[in-house]
Amino acid sequence: MLLLVWMLLSPGALAAGQLAPSRLVPWPSWIGTWLADVADEADIHPEDRQCAADSRLVMEHFHNHSAWAARMLDASSAGPSPGLLRGVTDSLGDFDECLGLAWPHATAAPVEPQYCLVTLRTDPFRPSTASGTAAWGTVDHVGPYANVHAMMKGHGQHRAVVPLGRLRFGVCLPASCSAEAVNRAARRHPQSDGDT
Repeated sequence: MLLLVWMLLSPGALAAGQLAPSRLVPWPSWIGTWLADVADEADIHPEDRQCAADSRLVMEHFHNHSAWAARMLDASSAGPSPGLLRGVTDSLGDFDECLGLAWPHATAAPVEPQYCLVTLRTDPFRPSTASGTAAWGTVDHVGPYANVHAMMKGHGQHRAVVPLGRLRFGVCLPASCSAEAVNRAARRHPQSDGDT
């Protein structure tokens, strides 16, 4: 499952060379879904209720165009990096932006951030063992009609090659969220094994 983030501007969003914040359409993003999943999972566990409240506060402020919340989401990975099929499986976001949400001469943001590195795995790596099957090392070694879903799982790949089915994302989440709350949210997605 590939998730992409797009920032959409509604028609007429640019007026006289300036961006009108009220005309921004919040982008449908995997990080927004991720925050909602973290909040939902945290609600179930009393020790993570502050995480749930903080996650919802970030989402609310983002939808109201608050700079601090937008910077938290902006610091998070935008999804799989270009070059995923060539082995670029890390999309680390912006560590410094996440932890540098200080506002000189102003009050602090209401939610303290933390940087998390989340690993998602699709299925176990299964190199081809069938006799006569051509093994491949990179996508440059497969035909144009190869099954991308099978490739992401490592089918037919050389045993010595790191499988493509492991993705790592940097996300900027509320500091009140425990690693276990984030892991529970990651496990909500089929064919994913979350690990922070």
